[in-house]
Amino acid sequence: MKKWQLADNFFGLRMHRATARERDGAKRNRAALQIFKRKYMNRIINKKQAICGIVWIFAVCAAFVLWPFRLIHEEVRAESSRQQAAVSEEVTADYVVQQRFIAQYDRLKEIEIYLADRVEGEKLNFAVRDASMQTLMQQVIDTGDMETFPGYLKVQVNIDTEVGRDYYFLLQGVESAFRVAYADNTGDNINIYIGALYYGDVEDTERCMVADYVYEVPLRKGKTLVLYAVFLLAGVFVSGAATLYYKKHPERNTLLTVERAMRFVLNPVIVAAAVAAAVAIGPCRLFTTDIYSILFYETGVAFAAVAALYAVNHDRTGLASDRTAFAVIRERWQDDLQSAMFAGVIWGCCNYMNALYEIHHTVAYRQVLIFLALALIVTYRKKELFCWSNLLYGVAAAVIAPMYYRDALAALVDKSAQAGLAEPAELELKALKLTVWAGVLAGLVILNTLKLLFARKLQRVSAPYGILVGVFFTLLILYRNTRGWPIFLVCCFTLYYLRMAAGVKRTVLLHNIVNGILLHFVLTVGYCLLHRPYMYFRYYRYPFHFHTVTISAVYLALVVCAALVKFLDAYGRKASLAGTYKELAVFGVSAMYLLFTLSRTGYLAIFVTAVVVIPVAFFSGKTLTIREKWGRFLRGVGLMALSVIISFPMMFTAQRTVPAVAADIRSHEIEEFPTELVHGRDMDSYYYITVERFIQTFQMKVLGIPQEKCLNAFLFFSKADGESEYRSPYLENGSRILLASAEDMAAAAEVEEEESYTNGRLYIFARYYERLNNTGHDDMGVMEPDGNYLAHAHNIYLQVAYDHGIFVGGVFLILGIGTLVQAVFYYRRHRQDRECALFPLALLLLFAVAGLTEWIFHPCCPIAHCLLLVMAPLLTDMRADEVQRT
Repeated sequence: MKKWQLADNFFGLRMHRATARERDGAKRNRAALQIFKRKYMNRIINKKQAICGIVWIFAVCAAFVLWPFRLIHEEVRAESSRQQAAVSEEVTADYVVQQRFIAQYDRLKEIEIYLADRVEGEKLNFAVRDASMQTLMQQVIDTGDMETFPGYLKVQVNIDTEVGRDYYFLLQGVESAFRVAYADNTGDNINIYIGALYYGDVEDTERCMVADYVYEVPLRKGKTLVLYAVFLLAGVFVSGAATLYYKKHPERNTLLTVERAMRFVLNPVIVAAAVAAAVAIGPCRLFTTDIYSILFYETGVAFAAVAALYAVNHDRTGLASDRTAFAVIRERWQDDLQSAMFAGVIWGCCNYMNALYEIHHTVAYRQVLIFLALALIVTYRKKELFCWSNLLYGVAAAVIAPMYYRDALAALVDKSAQAGLAEPAELELKALKLTVWAGVLAGLVILNTLKLLFARKLQRVSAPYGILVGVFFTLLILYRNTRGWPIFLVCCFTLYYLRMAAGVKRTVLLHNIVNGILLHFVLTVGYCLLHRPYMYFRYYRYPFHFHTVTISAVYLALVVCAALVKFLDAYGRKASLAGTYKELAVFGVSAMYLLFTLSRTGYLAIFVTAVVVIPVAFFSGKTLTIREKWGRFLRGVGLMALSVIISFPMMFTAQRTVPAVAADIRSHEIEEFPTELVHGRDMDSYYYITVERFIQTFQMKVLGIPQEKCLNAFLFFSKADGESEYRSPYLENGSRILLASAEDMAAAAEVEEEESYTNGRLYIFARYYERLNNTGHDDMGVMEPDGNYLAHAHNIYLQVAYDHGIFVGGVFLILGIGTLVQAVFYYRRHRQDRECALFPLALLLLFAVAGLTEWIFHPCCPIAHCLLLVMAPLLTDMRADEVQRT
């Protein structure tokens, strides 16, 4: 038995000739296996426990839905007097009636107005204004669908209001004439929340329009407590009934695993949700009446159901962890927390990219700084964090920070008073508070970094690469030419690199960064599904949560790159669908959102990255034969292709239908969405995207085919001239669009002036190249003799050389080459022992290619910030890592 060793696995027994190292390893494996078996047995429960556990889980989740999430709402109706006292004159285009009211709750859902007579026509103009007479919403209402006349006209408003503030709604005829009913608002009929009535040039304080104001509020305390009691009683009743039943029939209280119990619950839920969605799309036709679109959406629902059922029911043999959830959390809480902080950094960067004013940039800078500091602080050991120096610093910060805040706030109030404002703007106060917190956290990081330097606890740094980074940072400061962000970049990342050079969490840093990127993406997908609809006209290039499609494409290319590396890493450990389905799901979803942007820059960048990193991941290493590597390569590429194929109908359907159901659009200041969608729930509106429209715009924007020469999409056109036939419900009925802005949207979407397939970038490159010098420029833009202003070069290499000088641009290029070399060596040395070791190489390629056509080198641009983050492990001397491992 000395030469032969029995080795356990989960499938049976096998025999092999053991070396001394393997015999020692076998002992540890057997001990770990026994621990796993004991923990696995703890997952076995009986049916009574399963029923009670499931019931109480549902009860707790239902309670959380009510509070604190407050997802269930109720309607509160505020009514004027219904006793009709008079009838208005004819409300026409020249005769307007207006009613003042005071908001009672913070969400006005609809207003129901009593129309006493319809003289002619069916359309009227409705608007809501605030106390300063700024229009909050305006819509042309069609009264032709009213069931009874005279009767109440229901107008969907859906605006947030401020309790106690004055608001107005007005009615005006649109080539029509109406009469509305007036009621007395005096004496016993008075409603203090209804103000004066205005008609013509008259203000009437004794009468008001007959109308109901319907507010939407979260379920109030009384009903919430009643439902809490119902959930509690239901849980007690079911638990008691299960206990009594199995006490009477103990032979039926058989054993089962937690996994099987969850399958028993989740499978019916998934099937029921899929059937409900299919019925809403097909038989009910809530979203469209076009048969081809219905079939496509039904396919998306079917794919989503199949994917969810697979996630619940797939065979986990050999994939189950040998650790309890508590053990995993205890071991990885710092890594998970750092990933969450990196997700916060990406969130701040996205806020910067969405900024429209300098105050938005100020706020975003501080958000990025705070989360980056927290990402460093969570790596501190217990003895590093809880020490006398930090305690003294905390006491000093607790004294100085409030003093600074009070002085700065007083100065801000004085500045606002001089500008004629009653109080500082909300964003200015937010920026001040963030400044205080950023200063406190930055001071803590600086203090502990100095302690590391004095204690000489930093590990050896790669001298050539470190010198190259230092030279570039120095030149960036010297030739910053009035810019402030180079100082921000150099200070933040110098502290970051010094902390990472201490060796703490360096082995899992790339894994945490990738997880942070993907965490932010998953949360943002949820936000976009609820608040960012995919539109037919202006936003047919889906902007995700940005207001600029190009930035959306670069961000999504970053996410696809991270998901690709995550999948390749997981596939290297377990080459199967069961072992990689979660990574494949994120990869497929992110690839679809990138596809929706119709951005050639994003497509090209991720294509080049994938062409390089996929073969590198599959064909590097010497443990497999060439035939085995080709087999894994083909299977891996096939799985990625499968995820993309499944994700397209699934995510297109979700992005088309879920925002329409949620009916809660959140837009940026410069964005315009149709009033019918912002303030209503028109789920089958022709403003929403269709598959035919996507295919047509893909041909135009990506393939460069003129609109009149676009090929007919399969299944969506039956003949060459079928395009106009299919599109007629959307474009030929364009006259039905009642808003002038909507007509502009359609025109802007249908007629786009582009000089060439390159969108004029070659011309811009030439203008910037002509103006290059050795010292750079103060302004990043170029003013041409004819007054045309070019905002930026659409190229990181030209822009860096233009902003900071040719010499700095050359060093920037050399730094990129040096980073490429370091990334290659890093992957070669650490592909086996560090997760996501391929990410620096993949991200550098993505950055280099995307930077050919876009300006993305800024510390608050997500892709540039992530590239600077992943440079930290590259700065460490890899030979020292080799010595440490051996």
